Amino acid sequence: MSLVKAKKHLGQHFLTDKRIAEKIVDGLIHTDQYRQVLE
Repeated sequence: MSLVKAKKHLGQHFLTDKRIAEKIVDGLIHTDQYRQVLE
C-alpha cells in the first residue's frame, strides 16, 4: 500500500493502523441499530 498515495484534496484518507480498524468494527458489532455500513 505504500505505492498508493492518498489525494487528500479529494477526501482520500487511508486507514493504516489495524488497531483503530478493530476498534471501529468492535463498535459496530455490538449493536443492532445499523442495517448498513458505508465505507
